[in-house]
This record gives sequence, C-alpha cells and structure tokens, in this order.
Amino acid sequence: MDRYGERMVEVVPTAPVVASPVELSPVAVAPSNWLASLPTELLIIIFSHLDPTSLRRIALVCKSWYRLTCDNIVWRQIFRVRFPLVGETFTSVIRTAFWRQELICRETLIKTWYRGRATRRTYTLAQALGQVSDCYADFLRDRFVAFDANSGRLAECRMASGHGVSAESCSIPGGTTAYSTGRHFFLFGRWDGAIFGSLVDHKNILLNGLHQFQPDKHSSMVTAAHVCPGELGKPGYVGAFTGDQQGNVFGWDLREGKCLVKVAVNSSAIVKISSDGRSNLVVLSANGDLNHVTGSFQRRSQTTKICTFLTTPSVNQANSVSINMLVDYGGGNVVLFDDLKLEIYSFVGSRHVLQLQPGEQIFRASLEENQHRYQKKDDKLVGGDPLFMAVLLRSGTVLVVNVRETEYHVIPATRFVPQMVGQLPPDDTLPPVCAVTLNALVILVGSRDGRVEMYDIVTGDFCRKVSERVGKRILANSIGRAESIPVSRILIDEKLAAGVVVLGPIVQFFKFGDFYKELENGRGGRKSYSKEKKRSVDEVQTRIDDYEYQRDQRDREYDMFIKYNGEGAGDDPEEEQLELALALSASIQDR
Repeated sequence: MDRYGERMVEVVPTAPVVASPVELSPVAVAPSNWLASLPTELLIIIFSHLDPTSLRRIALVCKSWYRLTCDNIVWRQIFRVRFPLVGETFTSVIRTAFWRQELICRETLIKTWYRGRATRRTYTLAQALGQVSDCYADFLRDRFVAFDANSGRLAECRMASGHGVSAESCSIPGGTTAYSTGRHFFLFGRWDGAIFGSLVDHKNILLNGLHQFQPDKHSSMVTAAHVCPGELGKPGYVGAFTGDQQGNVFGWDLREGKCLVKVAVNSSAIVKISSDGRSNLVVLSANGDLNHVTGSFQRRSQTTKICTFLTTPSVNQANSVSINMLVDYGGGNVVLFDDLKLEIYSFVGSRHVLQLQPGEQIFRASLEENQHRYQKKDDKLVGGDPLFMAVLLRSGTVLVVNVRETEYHVIPATRFVPQMVGQLPPDDTLPPVCAVTLNALVILVGSRDGRVEMYDIVTGDFCRKVSERVGKRILANSIGRAESIPVSRILIDEKLAAGVVVLGPIVQFFKFGDFYKELENGRGGRKSYSKEKKRSVDEVQTRIDDYEYQRDQRDREYDMFIKYNGEGAGDDPEEEQLELALALSASIQDR
C-alpha cells in the first residue's frame, strides 16, 4: 500500500510487441507524407479558396507547405486564380514584390470595402466657414482642417465626429494674386511681389499668425505659388516655391522665411508650379514652355539644372492659364489637360495622348490617393508599379488611365458610366458627376445631388452606396434651404477603408469595417448603453438602406428588360392600356 491507500502493483517487464505492417492503421500515417505528395497545381486550386486568415497560417502545417509559401512564382499563380479579372498591370496595395503578401492584404481590404459594416457621421462647419475651398484629413490623428479662401477663415475639428470645432482667421493679405495651401503651411503672394505665410495645425497650434518673408525678392507680381507636400521641412530646406510675371522662381525656407533658391526660367509669366520638395521642380509658363528643374534645394547646395522638354504644348495653346497640371514624380511624367485634350509628357521628352470620342469633354481628373507619385517607380513590384488617374467627363463617364503608359495612344484601362447619371435630370450648369477619387481598389464618384457611390477599379461594376442623405435640418442650418448640395471633394485613407465627403460647408465621415474602435469608444471610457443601442439601430438602418438601394436598382433594370426585351415586350400595364383606350376614344369622337 502507498501513503494514499492505493494498492501497489508490481509490473514485470516483458518483451515488446511489434505489430506487423498489415496491422497498421491509416490514421497512424504522418500527415506530412500525403500533403507533400499533393501536386502543386492542386495546392494552387486549394489555396485560392482560402480566406486571408487561413492563408497566413498555412506555412505552419508542414514543411512542404512552408517551402511552398516561400515560392513567389507559385503565389503569383494563386493570385491569378483568385483575381482572374486583374490584368498584368495594377497598383500594389502595399508596394511589395511578394505575391503572398499582396494577396492577403488585397483580399482583406476588398472584403472591408465591399462588405464591411458601414458607419457614417454628418456634421456642418457653417458656423466657422461659409465654403470649403481646400481641406486636409489626417486619418491617423483624427483631425480635419478646412480653409475658406473667400473669408480667409480656417476650421479644425475631430474628423470622425465633428466635435471640438475651432476657427481662426488667417487675414489674407490685401492684393493677393496667388496662394497655396499645404498640410502645415499657407503661402500668399501679392501684386507687389511680397510673400506672406503662416503655420497651420503645427504642434497643436491652429494658426501661428501671418508673417512676411524676406522682402525685395520678387520685382513683379506673383503669379503662381506652391507648398511642397508632406511634413514641414527642417531649417535650410526649401518648402515652397513662388513664380512671378517675369519668369523667375524662388524657393523659400518656410521656418525662417528666407529665399534659398532662385531660378530664372524664361521671360514669360509663370502659370503653374509643382515640386516634390526634394529634387524636382516643374514649371509651366504662359508662353507654353514646360520646364523641369532638377537639383538639391538646400542652403548649402543651390546648383540647379533647367531642362525645357516641351515648347508650346498642343493642349489649349491659346490660353495656358486654363491648363491643369498633375505631376507623377516617381515615374517622371507631367499630365496636362483642358476641356478637349489630355496629354502626358515624360521628363525625357516622350509624349502620350489620350484618345477621346467625338463630343467628349474633360471636366476633372484625379491621381491615386497614395504616395506612389512621390516614390520612384520599381518594375520589380507586384503589378509593375503603375500610377492610375481617374478622368471625369462632362457626360458623367469615368475613365481610368495609366499615367505611366509607354504607348503613344493611351487606351483607358476601365471605362464606365455611374448609375447615378441616368437617374439625374439634365442640367447644363453642372455635370451629373462632379467629384471623383480612387485608390488601388475602388473608385468613388460624387453627384451634384450629394450622392457618393463606389465602383470597382478593374471592372467598373457598382459596389455599394457610400454616403447617406443629408438631413433637412443640417441643410437648413448650413445653407438656409433644404435642397441638395453638389459633392465638391472626396478624400479617402490610403491604408484603411475610410474617407471624407465634402458638400459645401457640410462634412460626412464614413468608414467600413471594424477600424477606429478607439474613436467610437472615446478615450478608454466605458460604453454607454444608450449610445451602443443607437449605434446598433444606425447600423441596422444603414444596412436596410443599402439593401433597398440595390434592390431598387435591380428591380428597375428587370422592369426595363421585361418591358422592352423580355416576355412583356409589347404588353402594356393596366394603367397604360387604360390611357391608350381613352386616347383612342377621344380620337374617334373628334372624327
């Protein structure tokens, strides 16, 4: 007996029993044996049906699958099976050369954009601004900054809720002829050549006051201004450029207000200026010359090189002021467009033309909402590292164009007509679609009645409704009347499924999926039952609205098909038959 009262049993060792091969069960076979024996073609088909979570964990199953996850060519084939409609050239979501990472991230974002839970918040800035001329959304810090060029006022608030609205007056200098706004700086140029600037939203300071830069630099009227993108540069670096009527361009240190670089482009007035703030400067003159200035824009090194790669562009030669300019610094391309033409010029001198159909006119164009335009093109990345641009026509048609196309005639990768175009009455004052933006996956278009819809960038198919109807009370408090407002601006996050829609002084924040939980729950506080209940009710109502919207679209398409092409072709409803009978009766009586 042991100390716990159990009886001790003596075990006598015996010879081990060896089972014959016939007695082995199939369950006892190591799983890696039959997994390793599966052909790669079959594994590709299996992996193409897995969700992103399973794709992340398949490397832990066995050694053969782990080795398979390291094969980039195999994952390229899996990507093609999973996304058969995506062509050879497409924008990588995370700018990677590994197809497995691109597949997982793309699948996750597509699921979030297309089927993620929708949350929307609508608020107004009418008490601070009369109109939003320019705006900036910081999705990471949950801050939204809007600027009104007419009144010179600036408003800042929490982007997700609109709380904490604070407004300041920028006091635009009298006689301003050119201005530019950046994330952290405002720049103004006057008719007498004076330059003024002010810090914006920097270190919790909304406006730091208006200061005049180093005087006596421009000897003529300032005709163009540009604030370089990104964060505020260090002292000694050029953060903004201004051009005057005599063809001179000056680079300014925004922190100290000193001139660091002077470039005499030509004797014609400067119309457009654009720079990446590093080593590239693109200048468009009134005579049509397009100049590319390269160099190190620093205090110690002011060596610059001017290269005029275009003289008198064919885009609106009569009036260069109406030319719009977008620059792709990573690919070395400049996009010039007006109402009738769109041309792409590379830094090396080649020219590419977008072919429009007869009668089509360009209304607006927008590059992808990411940092790809500022990053050097890398052909080794997944998809070839293109840069797409959405071209919005006055008819409402949307074209998707690759700015880094090498052919002379640029053929749109996608061409579609939004559903809202056929639902709006004709209007000669404003096109049916007045705002457009895009990223690597989706295209968002905004109509003149305040609606925003999302479409697939590859196929142009309708995905979902983005915005919600603005209430009459907000409209009355903002513009004094309960009528729809055109969408003026759409901003979307580069990494997450979220964005901001601007309609005059009204701002609507939207997000899809379960992101920004810390913004919904506050600063770590406990959830209120009433707020949680209201959020659930709003979610249910939002899903009902999306379902009804899509159902109405399908019913309308089905009715049109039945009426003109289906079984009901030639058969009129009862009301139409009654109207037809009354018309025939009246015609007989008249005789």
